[in-house]
Amino acid sequence: LFLFSTDGKIHINLFEEDKSDKEYIGFNFNEYIPIKDVFEEIKDLSIIFVHFNQTIGFKDLDVFKISDYLNIPYFVTVHDYFYICPRINLVSSGGFFCGVPQVETCEQCLSLGELEKDLDLLFKKKFDSSIIKWRKYYGEILRNAKKVICPSETAKDFIEKVFQINNIDVLPHPERISSVIYKPEKTQKVKIAIIGAIGPHKGYYQIQKLIEYSEKNKLPFEFIFIGYTANNKNLAMHKNVIITGPYEPFELPALIKIYKPHLALFLHICPETYNYTLSEALQNGLYPVAYDIGALSERMRKLGIGTIIPFPSTTEKIAEILQEIFNSGFCSREVSINNEYKSILE
Repeated sequence: LFLFSTDGKIHINLFEEDKSDKEYIGFNFNEYIPIKDVFEEIKDLSIIFVHFNQTIGFKDLDVFKISDYLNIPYFVTVHDYFYICPRINLVSSGGFFCGVPQVETCEQCLSLGELEKDLDLLFKKKFDSSIIKWRKYYGEILRNAKKVICPSETAKDFIEKVFQINNIDVLPHPERISSVIYKPEKTQKVKIAIIGAIGPHKGYYQIQKLIEYSEKNKLPFEFIFIGYTANNKNLAMHKNVIITGPYEPFELPALIKIYKPHLALFLHICPETYNYTLSEALQNGLYPVAYDIGALSERMRKLGIGTIIPFPSTTEKIAEILQEIFNSGFCSREVSINNEYKSILE
């Protein structure tokens, strides 16, 4: 059973896993129907478990009562840090990774507001703007789950640190990758790809400083944003920047072939729980360079690929490391990822 919120509506899709051709049954409910009425509609469908894959979009916390109502177990998958903090990414109001400090510091940070609209309303209305109440509520949700699924040790460590629960399984997101990271051809410029939607928590300001530093010091760096940023107009003023704009996943190989970057740079300041963009970079043969924070560096270490930059590092240090990588080069090598699990019940 999957429940998700899109455009203010609740949708339910059911399928029988034991059939080779999965059978889907669909329901749509607008947001004005009480969640308990939804439960009534589905109670006779012989549902055996509930999987809370993502719940940020739900305005009615009664959705978490579905397991009790149907008297069945539930599972929770962690994709971000929503259960820990309504800031989701563990980036403070000042734009820095917070490290999950003492509760008093969290309360002070959250008192400054700047939450996304729906989360701001949820935090104020349901939890009286108290992170203590927030964590008590969501801690019970996680503690009573049959299993909490984290896609990385990083995610598990943060959840365990805050909630002290022992029902976590680390299961990387299912995906298969088989590619070769090729040694790039030497050119006059070091072509650096930054892939995806780059906002503050994805290192926008760190990259901006690197661009400005490189331009000022006439470093041979060209920054190729395959995607978009928090301020395209500002970055596009620099001669060493190319911005492609939004793209569909199937377009990425062609864009990489056109611009021929030497490596993919990840200066994310939040501890990612997994990061599919790293997978996309590897699938397309790009050598990854990333801050030593979160699942990005965790996955790179396990794969034995890429260069990991100390977090945090000065702009000068980052530029030095990038130049060293390009000067010394690296050997071509194969990368293989085979993450799969048949069912969360296992």
